[in-house]
Amino acid sequence: MVTSQILGRAAAPGTAVGPVFLIEEVSVEKTEAGTPEQEKQQLREALDSAVARLETLAASVGDDLADQVEIFEAQSMFIQDPELVESAEGHIDAGGTATSAISDALDELGAALSALEDDYLSARAGDIADIKQLVVGILSGAEDQIPDHPSILVATDVTPTQTVSIPRERILGIVCSRGSELSHAAILARTLGIPAVVAATGITEQVETGMTVAVDGDEGMVEVAPGAEAFAVYEARGLAAEKERERLSQLVDLPAETKDGRRVTLAANINTPDAINEAIEAGAHGSGLVRTEFLFQDRQQPPSADEQADAY
Repeated sequence: MVTSQILGRAAAPGTAVGPVFLIEEVSVEKTEAGTPEQEKQQLREALDSAVARLETLAASVGDDLADQVEIFEAQSMFIQDPELVESAEGHIDAGGTATSAISDALDELGAALSALEDDYLSARAGDIADIKQLVVGILSGAEDQIPDHPSILVATDVTPTQTVSIPRERILGIVCSRGSELSHAAILARTLGIPAVVAATGITEQVETGMTVAVDGDEGMVEVAPGAEAFAVYEARGLAAEKERERLSQLVDLPAETKDGRRVTLAANINTPDAINEAIEAGAHGSGLVRTEFLFQDRQQPPSADEQADAY
């Protein structure tokens, strides 16, 4: 098998080598539509099931992902948005099925978000893709795609619900042909310590389940079918990184001071609330730059003064 390298964008640090588990996109099958009322009823039931699924996921995350619960809460709000439901029902009235209608409505919303100049907001298009996979999967009766052994997840965009639904010990790395380092899936990968590469264009066409790939989340590179020498290099780097993490973890509780006894304040920049726990775990005793815009994102009304004070 010919070895090839695909350059993407680094999304979460670390390296991993292992077999591919290719996550297929749920297809929107062309089926004959029932009456508009029948299709709308199917749509409502699927949306309710999706909300219940997200609530279950939010309740199941561990302490290491507690700050990410808001991802699923935000997606639940998207699903229950009256404008989204109205748009989907409009597609049904035009002759679409429940599946094609919600797919089209979400595609339109995702395209609108992708067109925004704000990098954070445009990255939320990935959340729309996640919702589409979830709802269309429910309507089509598709089974969850979960590897039965540790694997490198490869997909057009590995979604947050997939990242959390799959047992952590079965995820060696993540590679997406699209996506952004600001996507929620990338954030989750960093939180979980999973090497990840995004924007690896063409990866889904070059691999299939069972093939071996190497993921370099530091350089943003994926090597398909690495040779024995490359395999050994990546494996050694992974082991060295694990040993270094273990070594550094032993230093977290030691005072930050120079050899001559001068104390140094170890502070961390805080971009989002989830960075706080990471900073504490790394031994930080304070914050440096604190970004304030996170309080205003993913909401229609600005936070009150009391809410801002509580957060800070």
